Amino acid sequence: MELQDFVGIPYVSGGRVIEGLDCWGLVLLAAKELYGFDLPDYSAYKDSDNLEQIKPLFEARSDWSRVDLEDAVDGDVVVLTMMGHPIHAGLYVGGGRMLHSMSGRDSCVERYTTSNWARRIEGVYRWQTR
Repeated sequence: MELQDFVGIPYVSGGRVIEGLDCWGLVLLAAKELYGFDLPDYSAYKDSDNLEQIKPLFEARSDWSRVDLEDAVDGDVVVLTMMGHPIHAGLYVGGGRMLHSMSGRDSCVERYTTSNWARRIEGVYRWQTR
């Protein structure tokens, strides 16, 4: 599969199949298909009002490391805040862009340097076992 194959997928809360994905489902599938590595599913993770806990999912495990934004490489995970909480994730795909999906929109590739996203970046994380 190519990057464009992941653009336009409908958003589905808790979605883990190509017919409908939430932000983490999209990151999981794209990391596997584009870069060949498996990320943890975090099956307890669902896009919900109680989802203030995405950042601890990364920080509680030794197989994730935080990297500086300027050192991001394809396949790193960009964690973003929504409503003041780090609850959204996208996949870094190079050139200051991320692949992501959110409620009310199909998946897309956007620059995270835009005013809409730059102020929301909580951190960038790299899966160590890839």
